[in-house]
Amino acid sequence: MMSRNLLKKILCAIAVLLVFENGYAVSVTTNTNWFAEIPVEFTGQHILIAVKINGQGPYEMLLDTGADFCLIKMTVAQELGLQIDDKELLLGGVGLGKAKARWTKVQTLEVGEVTVKELKIMAAEITPKIKNAPVAGIIGFNFFKDKIFQIDYAAQKLRFYSSAPVKKSAAQTERRAILAMRFNGTRRIPVIDVVVNDKRLSASLDTGSASALVLFPETTKMLNLEAEANKLKPKVSFGYGGVTLTRKGEVQKLAIEKMVLEKVAAEFAMQAWDKDDSQVGNGVLKNFAVTFDYKNKLVVFEK
Repeated sequence: MMSRNLLKKILCAIAVLLVFENGYAVSVTTNTNWFAEIPVEFTGQHILIAVKINGQGPYEMLLDTGADFCLIKMTVAQELGLQIDDKELLLGGVGLGKAKARWTKVQTLEVGEVTVKELKIMAAEITPKIKNAPVAGIIGFNFFKDKIFQIDYAAQKLRFYSSAPVKKSAAQTERRAILAMRFNGTRRIPVIDVVVNDKRLSASLDTGSASALVLFPETTKMLNLEAEANKLKPKVSFGYGGVTLTRKGEVQKLAIEKMVLEKVAAEFAMQAWDKDDSQVGNGVLKNFAVTFDYKNKLVVFEK
């Protein structure tokens, strides 16, 4: 049987040949030093993965870098016989309302070959509705917090790395951007700097969001887009925290270091649900393979 290392070398060689075949050369990182590659389903709006809890499942869950904790549906927690805390909590998020949840704990949570043990998670009455049905739960920050992983939207793969596939010192190009990751306040959602219409903004990266770019009221005003946004019809959406109102339009340019996207779909939020200037979701992220390096606090975008 062919060893994994030999297979990876062959795949790398094929990738390099294909790159030169098409007339350009770029750094290929998708097949280097990953130790687990897991299929995901990208619906065009959301990323769904198969998860096992305490050896049971798999359950279909949402991969959400915008979630502070992993979460499962209350009925799933009850089916698994988990001990659920008596204290009820209110979860905030996108939207004007709050969702009810309680703490619980799982012995193991498995995503492919990657397992986290003794993980504290939340059990909620309501989970996001994807493909016309609620998912079994959400995989969030406390699963990913010490890991390096890549979401390859085009290949529909989730890859885990043992070490950083791209160093901070690597060159920025028109096909690759390397950005410092930070966390603002108590939220555990990665934040980077982007440039919108030639103005630098902070942007949270939310793989649980189907939007491309969301601009919050103060940011819309700063970009001098308030009058233009007010002419647009309000759109009603249902976020995890209830109803949210935005106006759908576009911005002329979104730059992630040297990589530039033009005429990007934008939603002008009528209320702020985050402290950052903006939020980037799957509508933009799907154009790249995105590596979240929580260990070294880096995010890498590759076309």
